[in-house]
Amino acid sequence: MNCQTDRRTAWGWAGLLVACLVAAADFGMHYGVSNQNVYLLAGLRAMHPGLWDHDWFAAHTYQYHHLFSALIPILARLGPLPWIIEGLNLLVVVVSLVALRTLFLILCPRHASTATLLLMVAVVAQQTRSVGSTYLYSEILQPSTLAVCGMLLAVVYFLRARYVVSGLFLALGATFHANYIILGILVFGLAHLAIGWQGLFRRGAAQLLPVTLVLLRELPVFLALASAPQQQLSMDIFTRIRAPHHYYPLSFLADYLGFGGWILLGLAAATPADRQSAFLRRLQGLQLALVALVTVSTLLTTVVFVPRVAMLFLLRAAPFSVLLAQILVVRAIIAKLAGDPPDLAGPWPAWRRRLWLAGLLLPLVRAGLHRPTANDLVLPLLLLGGTLTYLWWKWHTPSGALPPPAAVRIVPPLVAVPVLGAFLLVSLVQSTVLHGVGTPAEHGLYSWARTTSPDAVFLVPPGLLDFRLQSERAVVVDWKATPVLSGEVLEWYRRVGRITGDATVRTLPYAEQAYGRLRPDAIASLSREFGAGYAVFRLPYPDTTRSAFRNDRFVVLDLRPGPESASPKHPRP
Repeated sequence: MNCQTDRRTAWGWAGLLVACLVAAADFGMHYGVSNQNVYLLAGLRAMHPGLWDHDWFAAHTYQYHHLFSALIPILARLGPLPWIIEGLNLLVVVVSLVALRTLFLILCPRHASTATLLLMVAVVAQQTRSVGSTYLYSEILQPSTLAVCGMLLAVVYFLRARYVVSGLFLALGATFHANYIILGILVFGLAHLAIGWQGLFRRGAAQLLPVTLVLLRELPVFLALASAPQQQLSMDIFTRIRAPHHYYPLSFLADYLGFGGWILLGLAAATPADRQSAFLRRLQGLQLALVALVTVSTLLTTVVFVPRVAMLFLLRAAPFSVLLAQILVVRAIIAKLAGDPPDLAGPWPAWRRRLWLAGLLLPLVRAGLHRPTANDLVLPLLLLGGTLTYLWWKWHTPSGALPPPAAVRIVPPLVAVPVLGAFLLVSLVQSTVLHGVGTPAEHGLYSWARTTSPDAVFLVPPGLLDFRLQSERAVVVDWKATPVLSGEVLEWYRRVGRITGDATVRTLPYAEQAYGRLRPDAIASLSREFGAGYAVFRLPYPDTTRSAFRNDRFVVLDLRPGPESASPKHPRP
């Protein structure tokens, strides 16, 4: 191999890695938001003894992501924690994209990097989201990020028939998130059944033995959850009230239009000849397992509602299923551009064209039923535009003619570069790593709260989800930080009922409104019960005579006894 070829290969790899890094950053560069308001607490408490000692959730409930919590102090030793955590999040996505390229080395070996670039557009445009607010990766590092990476690498090595390596990655990911123990066993167990009986025991043992050992380690916790007193009530609170967007499909039925669209596109992009390829048979078996789990889980939480099935959260299989469909769609697009394989590159039969059209339209129907976002529209519109362009080209070219070879090199970058660049620009503008968390009014509130006693306890609006982490002060309860043990879930719901004055509260918007209507006698009662020294309210609020802090969005009432607390300590800035 000559030097010029080596140079081109090196530059090609550099360009691919830069594209992967941009795609990873397109998810968003954030720290201290969303689920990190829950998952960072135990790790930060290990680093700073005494932090949140008076916070019920942080200090007195079961923190179940032990390995992730142990990882936080280790990462903090490497540098500024926000940047290190975000850097690890980027690395995980880059590793996943590079691993997916190895699949295209089998599916379309001459155009693997081009296919990977197109897949990046799909991954970024849809943010890997699917039914039930499920996703593979997000703008933050969290336990599921590492679990998904392990399971995705398990998928890659399963498709390459390297079952021992696949099983080890599956087990490694499952140690970070218990939900992926059951999900992984079901997905890969069914997939091995789907690809045939020959060698089933050997394959299954190599795949599932490591994750079974992880299951045995977690089994006492699973049994305790299953046999806890009032477990049925706590599951109902968790699935119907706290997180229906995850566990109650009747509240997100429209999401299935997007999911179904991708399944139809994947079916259109498959061919009868795929059954002759062992690799594609494994892919189809895995896809069958994933779709079966999503279907059965949906039926058992809609036609009938089985809380135990809902709590397994098998809908996490949906984004993996969508990803496999996207891989097949990308292969079909490359086939049309490169003319290989012939059964995809040539004219499609009518049934395949109809499936493709239906798959394109379903996500657009979903976007029409809701207020559309870029994530809803970019990808189906790109696919629809590409399909129309291809049909126009076919209409104006002789029968059987193929696109010039240069199209394979030119068209994907022309699509990928502006899409990835636009999403990256948005991500940088919105980055909380670069710009901090919240609005200027929230910044002011959190900064002032950090000047209070470290032992201070705050009543806060249930939807002020960032307060605990950003202010480093205890709160009585908020909507986000929900424990998992039965008795603790009941206590969380009792606390939400107390701060809203309604023991049957069912939604966050209602909880916010009810909290904002609290009157002085109710606030004083809450202060005595929970030891709260301050109460945060959104403005307008009728009684601000004992305000300790105020800006244009918030007022903090001083609830501490004594005449010294009657006057503001910090005047309005």
